[in-house]
Amino acid sequence: MNPRAYLLSAVFTVGLFLLLASVSSTSSSSSAAAPSLAPFSAIITSPQTNTTFPARPAAFGPTLVLSDDSDDQPAVAFSGLLYVLDSHGCSVQAAPDLRDKIALVLRGECSFYEKVLNLQSWGASAVIVGDVEGSRGLLTMSAKGDTHKARIPSFFVSHASYEALALLDSVSIIPSQPPSPVLDTLLFLLLSPLLSLSLIYALLLFHRRYKRMRDRAPKAFVDSLPVRTWGVDSNPHEKVWGSSDECVICLEDYIPAISRVMRLPCGHEFHSSCM
Repeated sequence: MNPRAYLLSAVFTVGLFLLLASVSSTSSSSSAAAPSLAPFSAIITSPQTNTTFPARPAAFGPTLVLSDDSDDQPAVAFSGLLYVLDSHGCSVQAAPDLRDKIALVLRGECSFYEKVLNLQSWGASAVIVGDVEGSRGLLTMSAKGDTHKARIPSFFVSHASYEALALLDSVSIIPSQPPSPVLDTLLFLLLSPLLSLSLIYALLLFHRRYKRMRDRAPKAFVDSLPVRTWGVDSNPHEKVWGSSDECVICLEDYIPAISRVMRLPCGHEFHSSCM
């Protein structure tokens, strides 16, 4: 089997294995939440101005769920009065009363998780964190270690959305439709063969180079081969390479008394520079 056929068969085998594994895992875990390659998002709406703001839920805290009603409209996770904090929500001093309110705060001065825990202790029902710089994409707020203490949802919005939300009195937060597991499976199956192809191709290149280096004579052995000047002290009866007076490697003619040739154990001679 040539290398190309071996490569194609290996990629097909890996892709088929991944397809069967993904299908079996999807069918056997219908009650569990499927992992998503696309980020789950939310929408913050304003009853006052009928405007919407894109938001990104945090990786910690409770997850918003869609309604099981028959209508096509998603259920409002919750709505409430909006409280704009003057501070970054990192200090435990002079804590405002945030009971049943959605806290709007800027990013910075402490970690996202610490900020949400502080505002949760002040009674906030949810937290909206605004970016401090414009023209940046939304990010997923995360934290290392155990995050079970976060019992309220939190969201990240852009700086422009933060400035617009700071002028409102109340908001409603709606979860967006999570991406389909079928899309995730297709993306996974598309990327996995490419990675497998690159890995197998790299292994083939490594094997070819290793075989070439293994079949090559050691440099110390090559340096020990006899070298002479062509046409000087040569015995015509010892000539092995037919009637050719040229190096079969570079196809250059040997110049008497100038060209340096190296003699192999088999008796053939070539330019020493070609060896």
